[in-house]
Amino acid sequence: MPPKHKKSQQIDEAPLLKAKDHHHHSGSSSSSNGNGKSSKSSKASNSTAKQDLEAALAAAQPSQSQQRAAAASSASSSSSQQAQRAAAAAAMAEASSSRSTSSRAATAAASEDITSLSSSTSSSARQPAASRGSGTGSGKSAMWVTQPNAPVDVHVRIGDATPVTVMEALERAAREYSNHTALHAKRMGQWQSWTWREYYDQAQVVAKGVIGCGLEPFRTVAIYGANSPEWLFINSGTLFAGGIPTGVYGASSPKAVWYQLKHSETAIVFVETTEHLRVLKRIIPRLPDVRIVVQYRGQIEETCEGVPVLSWDQFLGRGKDVRELDVRIRCGNLVPGNCAGYLYTAGTTGNPMAVMLSHDNLVWTARQLAHKVMRASVQDRIVSCLPLCFVASQLTDIYVPLVSGAAVYFAPPEALRAGLREVMREVMPTIVLGVPRMWEKLQQSVKIFHQSQGWFRKKLCSWAANYMLRRHLAVQNLGRASATTGSDAALANNSFSTLPSMGSTPPTTGSGQHSSHPNAIPASAAGEPLKVSKGLFGRLVDSLWVKEFREHAGLAKCRVAACCAAPLSTDALQFMMSLDIIVDEVFGLTESTGPAAHTFGLRSAAGSSGRPLIGTEFKLTNRDKARNGEIRTRGRHVFMGYLRDPEETAEAFDEDGYLKTGDVGKLDTLGNLIVTGRLKELIATSGGVLVAPIPIEESIKKAIPVISNALVIGDGRKYVTALLTLKTDCDANGLPYETLTRETQEILAEQGIRCRTSSEAVNDRKVQEFINVCMRRTIERSVSRAQAVKKWTILAQDFSVAGGELGPTHKLKRRVIESKYVHEIERMYANDLEVEIRR
Repeated sequence: MPPKHKKSQQIDEAPLLKAKDHHHHSGSSSSSNGNGKSSKSSKASNSTAKQDLEAALAAAQPSQSQQRAAAASSASSSSSQQAQRAAAAAAMAEASSSRSTSSRAATAAASEDITSLSSSTSSSARQPAASRGSGTGSGKSAMWVTQPNAPVDVHVRIGDATPVTVMEALERAAREYSNHTALHAKRMGQWQSWTWREYYDQAQVVAKGVIGCGLEPFRTVAIYGANSPEWLFINSGTLFAGGIPTGVYGASSPKAVWYQLKHSETAIVFVETTEHLRVLKRIIPRLPDVRIVVQYRGQIEETCEGVPVLSWDQFLGRGKDVRELDVRIRCGNLVPGNCAGYLYTAGTTGNPMAVMLSHDNLVWTARQLAHKVMRASVQDRIVSCLPLCFVASQLTDIYVPLVSGAAVYFAPPEALRAGLREVMREVMPTIVLGVPRMWEKLQQSVKIFHQSQGWFRKKLCSWAANYMLRRHLAVQNLGRASATTGSDAALANNSFSTLPSMGSTPPTTGSGQHSSHPNAIPASAAGEPLKVSKGLFGRLVDSLWVKEFREHAGLAKCRVAACCAAPLSTDALQFMMSLDIIVDEVFGLTESTGPAAHTFGLRSAAGSSGRPLIGTEFKLTNRDKARNGEIRTRGRHVFMGYLRDPEETAEAFDEDGYLKTGDVGKLDTLGNLIVTGRLKELIATSGGVLVAPIPIEESIKKAIPVISNALVIGDGRKYVTALLTLKTDCDANGLPYETLTRETQEILAEQGIRCRTSSEAVNDRKVQEFINVCMRRTIERSVSRAQAVKKWTILAQDFSVAGGELGPTHKLKRRVIESKYVHEIERMYANDLEVEIRR
């Protein structure tokens, strides 16, 4: 574990050594010489080198007034700024070369056992034209890139935030929040803390370590472990060293881990425990790019063939001779348009894809969320519970705190597996982000607690909860009735925009041209907290009965609650409302750096995905008769491209620079976005009818409360069928038991059915009849006969992440499930029985 710095060094008030032009970036960033290693120099020598460097940089850079003029000028000014950046880089190299030659030789002699990390992308040359794309009307600007060393252009509209790198944001946080606590981790039963300044110091230490290990600019560093402060130190330290981090999901199979490390050409792998090291040991012979492995927690008990395995202390020792100046030089070669991480998709429809997110993608989106949506501050507390290898958790646990000063709490992995509620009760977070499964577990926990109450108190608490729910529903209905938006125009044009500076100067594109957006949503329509006035009686009801249930769930202090990855069921949403908790929906994808639309502060958005994130645009294209069309979005939240995949990247954008999300949706009468399915998941029956499976699956789960998962099948078939699973308990690793959940057993008991396991349930005729009745009700509500489920099979085992049927965010892996249960599927199409039971 990294040592805590009790006496942190004073952070230099001077900004990172880099070019100042953030208004319109073009061209690729320069790279350092790739060595980055030096022996210890005297303080006077380092000071002289730094003074020479800063003088050279000052001579090469324009003044602030010149920068502002350059930002508003044409392409010739941009070319001049590129020359200034090149001159600054040359000056830096010249100022440090005379002092670094002998030190590099000394370091090389001391590190003969380390193979130099080779890189084909370490030069500062622009990438091939085939790997770059440009939008219409943008001249030679890069709308997307697919190579690690090439930046995209950041187009800043009037009134928008100035682009900064992640390193600048962390340096600013360390100055502004200084001794405020940034991170908490529970170790050996005690909470250990790091301030923002200590966080910054640890990132610097890691940066020196990876440079000392031979990492070259734009090479990949993988982090394979559970959420922890060390995860953040390695992530930020890699960026300070000019590398690119990628997180590996801890529960991934060895094959999935191998694919990600191979595809990203990872050079250094950080593993958390011996268990992770054992997985890596199995696949390391097929990973020729990996040069060093570092185990950052626990004792090393395994080795990797041909690759040195370092402890955390040994790793830190590799960076003792690396100067702070070396780190700053590498930072100076980066711009906000450079890549700041590879985030791999879940691979539900094929191999995972490496989504390249820039520094500006992450910092800008975090600013929008923290300042205009969540209103986050240093007073906020966040419990890190979703894996950090995914964009939603990175935004909430790393980047929103980075721009707001909020504190993050890391619980031990075993505590999260056993149940999140105990951790939340201890921390009492103010901001909670979770997937539907997490909210459903909290709901189940509160229901069990409610059942444990005495008869009178149980009745009283039920009445109080219903009273609170009715008040929230009344406010939502009032919001829908009184909503006054330009929805008629929006419905006609199928587009919305929430660009800055509305009502004043029109926004501009990167080329300085104004764009008109008549249907722009006013800034006040999103981001304001939704408040329900309880009145004196309502406050009394809340304090006497409802508050106790919030405390039991660890939500007593929660002021921002959100659900991501998939829609939360209406039952769970309303249950949380009865606890006076509004769980907002967030629609987005990894390629949009997380959120593209949300319901925060929208009283009229119940049952929808709300409105676009402020500062972004979206439109619907290729609409059908029901006004459903593909959702497309544009803005500074849109990703750089897919790593080394120009074909797929080009296909992801349209001619106007909009990202094709692949999701299908429509606008309701108030202009809220309703997501109805995914293009790649649409089912085309043999009769030529297109069927969206997700709404059908959600309606089945809503109609049958004992059903955990439903998978609709029918592509190329005569009719639609479904695979159903029952809700069961899981072990510590997420594998489902046969034991039905307590809630499922209670629901079945109300029907006069006594079953404890899923095997008993699928063989019980009364269970079959109960599900048949519920399914017939669902069929009666089908949009058409072609979309009605004709047959279904109840499986004895639930789907799970550990079993491979679900992705890390609990999305169905349709191809995997269809392949695994091919015999059950074929049986539904091979006979005329209405219900098939897998025994």
